[in-house]
Order: sequence, then structure tokens, then C-alpha cells
Amino acid sequence: MRTRYRIDTFQKTYFVIDDFEQLFSVAQTDFAALLTRLAAEPAFLAGDVLGHDRIITRGSQEGWQDNGDV
Repeated sequence: MRTRYRIDTFQKTYFVIDDFEQLFSVAQTDFAALLTRLAAEPAFLAGDVLGHDRIITRGSQEGWQDNGDV
């Protein structure tokens, strides 16, 4: 929810869940409280990779603009 997006291109980053149980668990989140907390945090650029991210595959980033975040 802190990742900026690109309005002029197809999504190049995808988030993967392990199973439906994980999806249903996340669906129980109090998003109002979460959004309030995240509003004070900095945003991540659309192509950022964080230290705790698990990369399954990484493309060449061909066509990925450095300034295309919205």
C-alpha cells in the first residue's frame, strides 16, 4: 500500500501469496487502521526491492522508466 504505481504501463511487479488461507487471513485486516498508520510512512518507488522481499524471477527491466511513478 506504500508502493507507487505506473499509470502508463503494464504491471511489472506482482505479489504472490502462498495459499488461500493466507489470502483469507489478510482479508480480515482492519484496513482503516492500517491505512492511517501507513499514511505517515514514506512511499516506495514502483521498482523498489526491499530487504525482506523474496524475488522469484527478475526481468531485464526493459522499458522501465526511472521517472514513471505516479
